Amino acid sequence: MIRCPSHVDRGGRNFQCALEEGHSGNHYSDGCSWPLLYSSPQVASFPERPKACNAELLPGVRCGRDLGHEGNHRGHLPPPSGRKDDGEKLRWDLVPFEALELVVRVLGHGARKYGEWNWASVTRAEDRYFAAAMRHLTAWRRTESIDPETQLPHLAHAVCCLLFLLALEADGNETAIARAMAQVHAQARKETP
Repeated sequence: MIRCPSHVDRGGRNFQCALEEGHSGNHYSDGCSWPLLYSSPQVASFPERPKACNAELLPGVRCGRDLGHEGNHRGHLPPPSGRKDDGEKLRWDLVPFEALELVVRVLGHGARKYGEWNWASVTRAEDRYFAAAMRHLTAWRRTESIDPETQLPHLAHAVCCLLFLLALEADGNETAIARAMAQVHAQARKETP
């Protein structure tokens, strides 16, 4: 191969073009990415690192290919790094936490008014929480969005009632009620002389 006889001055250093004589393109554009060989006698020959393309592909991720590369950046995203096998795990990122906070406020009101976990010891809980949920849903449906006692949304109260029903059903309704009733009876025996 006969090398191109052109030399390029880059930052005070003299580089010889490493391409074959007669190549197309010029050596004077700022974005020149032609391979160059350092030809100073003081330093061993090595190709200069061409300037890198600084196009932002993603926030904080730059292209890094040689400046003046061909093609566009579509499809030129870096490969994903790392691995996380969480495809079958619970998707807590899908929970609307702003709405959930309203439900937690209702739970706090109930704990202050009736005592913590009182809901688990309510007799006929299924019927009573269903009725309470329906009262809150009916009030909401009739355009009363805020419960006058708590100043919290009726829908948040209804969700609490439904959560209680779901928890009781998941635990086995009879088991939860029996456990709560046993606690009530134990407390009553302690208070009886």
